[in-house]
Amino acid sequence: MPAIISHHEPFMYYSQTTNMHHTRPSDPMLIGTSNDGANHQYDLTDFFTALNEGRLPTVSYVKAGA
Repeated sequence: MPAIISHHEPFMYYSQTTNMHHTRPSDPMLIGTSNDGANHQYDLTDFFTALNEGRLPTVSYVKAGA
């Protein structure tokens, strides 16, 4: 798991998008929903899963690792 540097991760400052424990979605089908526990913060593995399955959200941000 890549290191998360919170001051370089602006979405960690907002309650609707924070994921302090770096929780992964419980099911890949839930990526991009509010029901996945990851709160819209995903690893690249999850990003590529959604991309390969044609379920990538309309807007996505990719942050480089530390």
